[in-house]
Amino acid sequence: MVGDCSRLFQTNSDLFSRRSGVARRLISQNPKKTIESKRAVLCSHLSEEDAMSNIGSLHVRGRRTGVMRIVRLRYAITPDGSVLISAGRLSEQWPLNLRANPACQFEMGGEVRHYHAIERSVRRFRLDRV
Repeated sequence: MVGDCSRLFQTNSDLFSRRSGVARRLISQNPKKTIESKRAVLCSHLSEEDAMSNIGSLHVRGRRTGVMRIVRLRYAITPDGSVLISAGRLSEQWPLNLRANPACQFEMGGEVRHYHAIERSVRRFRLDRV
C-alpha cells in the first residue's frame, strides 16, 4: 500500500516535515479548490517515501535491560528497499535503544525481517535489510 493517496497528506511524526511544508503551501495556494482536487494536487507531488500510511512493528532490545521491546510505528519504504522510520516526540525511548543496538527486526504485513539501523539525523533512522 505504498503511495496510498486516499486521504489528505498527514503524518504523526516529523520524518517528512520538509514535505509537509510543501503540502501546506499547495493547499494555501489553491484555497478555492475542493478536497478531491487538493488530494490530487498533493498526491501528484508525493513520492513513495512520503506516503506514510503504513504501520509496522519495530522489535528492538532495551539498552539497559536487554529485554525485547515492540513499538508500533508509521514507516515508508524507499525505492532501494530500505525502511524509513522516525520518532515523533523527544520523550520516546526506542530511538535511544536503536542507537545503542542497531540490530533490530521490523514487522510489516505480518512478515518479520531482520534489519540494521543507520541514524540519518536526530531520531530518524533508515533500516537496511541484513
